[in-house]
Amino acid sequence: MLTTTFAKIHAEKGSAGLYKNLAEALGGVSRYGQNTPITLDIIIESIGLADAIWAMRCTNEPSFNLLLEFACRCAEHALPVFEAKYPEDKRVRSAIAAARKYFVTPASDYPKYEADTTHSAHSATHAAYYAFAEHEIKAAFAAWTAHIAADIAADNAHGFQYKADAAHVAQMASNVAYSAYANWPIDDTELRWQTDTLLELLRK
Repeated sequence: MLTTTFAKIHAEKGSAGLYKNLAEALGGVSRYGQNTPITLDIIIESIGLADAIWAMRCTNEPSFNLLLEFACRCAEHALPVFEAKYPEDKRVRSAIAAARKYFVTPASDYPKYEADTTHSAHSATHAAYYAFAEHEIKAAFAAWTAHIAADIAADNAHGFQYKADAAHVAQMASNVAYSAYANWPIDDTELRWQTDTLLELLRK
């Protein structure tokens, strides 16, 4: 289980809102402890999914693999939206497969992997732009989610250093996925699916 602390959150630029909300939910910083580990599932259950994803910028343990897996699952969940409109277009499916290949790619193969995954990410972007041009907004968001997942993987293969960027991108993937299913405002059912998915990954 990934953990963070109030001290780490306080030190992370842009985390004042998270710090304040979590302090209120957990009965105050002094009572809980500045350096007492806070598991990410507690953050989800106390103040919600978005704050938990933000907190993965400043975890005690590496968070990248979990962020990438979450982004891939969001993209896979949205994939039927795209393929229902464009059943012959495999660019989005290929981008997700390219992102997932990160987990089984030896470090020695990263240069080729990065090039292939970057290409897949760009292909998914083009698929999104095409859908936008046809006013297929949900399909476009689904394609964009796959682009984000592939982009995260390619960047890390190249030497990804900024967990804050990965966390932000994963949050974008999350937002895109449930927007793809909803007619605005956001569908609570989709948000619940995302929350349950992240909890499942955290508790493995």
